[in-house]
Amino acid sequence: MRKGGLPSLPPEPHAQPQGRRRGGRLEAIAVSIAIVVELVGVSLVGVAVLGANDPSRGMADAHGRVPPVTSPTATPTAAPSSPRPSAAGFVGNQNIEGSADPSSVGTVEATRYVTTAGGAVTSLSIYLDASNRATSFALGLYSDAGGAPGTLLAQGSRTGAQNGAWNTVAVAATTITTGSSYWIARLATRGGDLVTRVNPGVANSDRVDKRALLTTIPNTFTVGGSFPHLTSIYAGTTSPSTNAVPTPTPTTAPTRTPTPSVIGAPTMTPMPSTSTMPTASPMPSMTSMPTMSPMPSTTPPTAGLYAPIPGCAGGTTVPMGQANPSAELEPMGEIWCFNQFAEPTTRRVDSRGGWTDAFNTGVQMGHLRNGEMGYQVLNAFNALQMRGGTFLNNDHWMVDLVDESPYRLSGGVMLSPNQAFRFENGKLVVEADAAAGQDGAGGADVFYEIDITPAATSTGTVVDPLYGYGQFGGIGAIGCRMERQTDGGHTVCAMYDATTHDTGGTDVGPLCNQPPNFDRTNCHNGLPGRVWETQGLGIARTAPTVVGGFPGYQIPGTTLRGSDVFRVCNSNQMDMFCRDRFRIELTKTSLTIFVNGAKWFDVQGLYASNPATGADNRIPDSWLGPNGVHVYFTSWVNSGQHYPVRYHWGRLAVNPHDGAGNLLPPSAAPTYCFGQMQNTCAMH
Repeated sequence: MRKGGLPSLPPEPHAQPQGRRRGGRLEAIAVSIAIVVELVGVSLVGVAVLGANDPSRGMADAHGRVPPVTSPTATPTAAPSSPRPSAAGFVGNQNIEGSADPSSVGTVEATRYVTTAGGAVTSLSIYLDASNRATSFALGLYSDAGGAPGTLLAQGSRTGAQNGAWNTVAVAATTITTGSSYWIARLATRGGDLVTRVNPGVANSDRVDKRALLTTIPNTFTVGGSFPHLTSIYAGTTSPSTNAVPTPTPTTAPTRTPTPSVIGAPTMTPMPSTSTMPTASPMPSMTSMPTMSPMPSTTPPTAGLYAPIPGCAGGTTVPMGQANPSAELEPMGEIWCFNQFAEPTTRRVDSRGGWTDAFNTGVQMGHLRNGEMGYQVLNAFNALQMRGGTFLNNDHWMVDLVDESPYRLSGGVMLSPNQAFRFENGKLVVEADAAAGQDGAGGADVFYEIDITPAATSTGTVVDPLYGYGQFGGIGAIGCRMERQTDGGHTVCAMYDATTHDTGGTDVGPLCNQPPNFDRTNCHNGLPGRVWETQGLGIARTAPTVVGGFPGYQIPGTTLRGSDVFRVCNSNQMDMFCRDRFRIELTKTSLTIFVNGAKWFDVQGLYASNPATGADNRIPDSWLGPNGVHVYFTSWVNSGQHYPVRYHWGRLAVNPHDGAGNLLPPSAAPTYCFGQMQNTCAMH
């Protein structure tokens, strides 16, 4: 199991940062998911682990994003025999185990062993899998202190790793005692994940130092997560080994030619400085989080199912947001370059009109087109300049999106159930499982969004081209963006009225300034169409209470922070590590968002008269009437995303009920397990 990642970050001094945010990416910490396929007793292991700072991955663009690479194909080879230590001190495991196990750059991981031969040790050795990406690493030997690493006894480092072989570093002669416990630690210092071999079926103690970005084996080990297994690592008196097995050469995925920036493109406002945040304690009300269920078993697909259509441009261009390789079979190219199949309808509409869809279709590589499965699929972009595709695989739905123009365009794909929903007792509930913290997402340039409007489809009048909720000019909408910023997850919500005014108050309606005479008689400029927005100066103008929606926010009634519930995937990491459940509860005067069952963002008391404009900030009475509203689940890009992005969505629900007809309470995504690594349930 992959270990490591960014530490929790401290709270911000304000409820939201000032100014409109643009861009933003987590600094890359290399991450991998190992795939182990048993082929007639031979393990075939493939792991792609390239951070944004790895020169082999390509140059980062203006937003710090880099194109993913195609995974190297590992060739099955017989495991080389381990060099036997000489008859002196020995502690550890000299067997080459069968499962690849990566630890990220900067994360120290140590495994405990009992000494079988007392005496002096002068070297530390580790077996590196053929998929290893670390180019420099360090090893260390600790004493045992009550079941955890204690005093650092010896350490050494090495530049130039040999994959598929034992790698040894020399250390100062250190005496170990027969029958005593010691911990042998490993740390990748450059290049990427340090991938060794383990036996996960042996309950042997293994601990991670909870600090990140370490560059040397620390004198004091700060005990973090526990991942019991037996590692191929030992301390002895072996000379450095040279019996390396050649590592397959990575193949770089094709890249798109970057386009020049447009003058006046929005820029990101710097985030405010932060201070140290205390460690969060478990939240009492969330002690029974659901465990992750194994994926349903299906007949293994034929090899051609995930093969791109010959000659299709983009068929081998792995979108950002897609782990490569993946622990599940996924199309490793733009989806329109693959054959797709019809999917069964899986939505469930209860007796009170509530809609729930877990997308458990059991059909791989299925298309989700407009009108299929009970959904409208709205492509909110110029089809001659942008491209999008919606599909299902592994029982969740995804969207691929790319700007193919020479410009810096905005647009997205908006999926909506083909029915309207009424407020129940004055409340509307909308839920979506979405990997908003995925690798490839970036601030207000690449994000997930949930939109609510009386409009059954786009009106054709765009009052704000930067967001999905700007597509309903003349009717109005409210929308919330779930953004991944450099410090973690953020939420910004906004509301547009029923006019055709843009954010500056200019009328952009269909009757205004049209040919042939461009007569502005029918143009009615006035107040901004955007009534309120929960960022910058807009916070104080929205409601008397606007709290939360950022990583350092303390969840009410707990010691948890926002970063404990809005997860962020590491670089090239599978979306399951950050596919969270977002829940919006909307009333006439309030908007509350829960993430994985915790109250993450709260707006209470929407002003009847906006302090700046006098506009009514509250939800219009007509929305609460018998005609109801429509809900859109939106994948959106801004600022010219010329490399494809893949969005990962799961279960959707609007007004879900229990058997008694009551609205279901807030809940967590099936992969969320508080207290486990990255607050993610163990993968099976």
